[in-house]
Amino acid sequence: MVAKKAKKGKRSIEQRFAKFFGAICFAFLFIYLAFANIKIFIARNQAAKDLVQLESTEGDLVNKQEKLSVEMGKTGSDEFLDRVAREEYGLQKEGEEVIVVRRDDSTTLQAEAGNKGLQIFQDFVNWLSKLINRSPE
Repeated sequence: MVAKKAKKGKRSIEQRFAKFFGAICFAFLFIYLAFANIKIFIARNQAAKDLVQLESTEGDLVNKQEKLSVEMGKTGSDEFLDRVAREEYGLQKEGEEVIVVRRDDSTTLQAEAGNKGLQIFQDFVNWLSKLINRSPE
């Protein structure tokens, strides 16, 4: 009888270990699948955002293609060729007189004043660097 009780105790320890190991495996599998599901969910949301962005880009490109197709149809017309010849190549028809309109020089004067201030600063920095790099005599 004593031997039978000892065998029962050993079996119960083995059974407990098997149950514990099974529970650990189940918990690990559950946690692994939960993390995998979260990763898939995040990737799916990102793909949905990318899809929306690509669809809007596609719409914009289709509109641009339609505009370019219309412009391409206009390029063969005489009016378009006349406009390009005048604007880009400075050509004129017989009997026409070309009038050149100059822009206001105040914007160029302001830009030159800004460059002059920058040049003074650069001269000052160069002067300082020469003083620093000068070897003592």
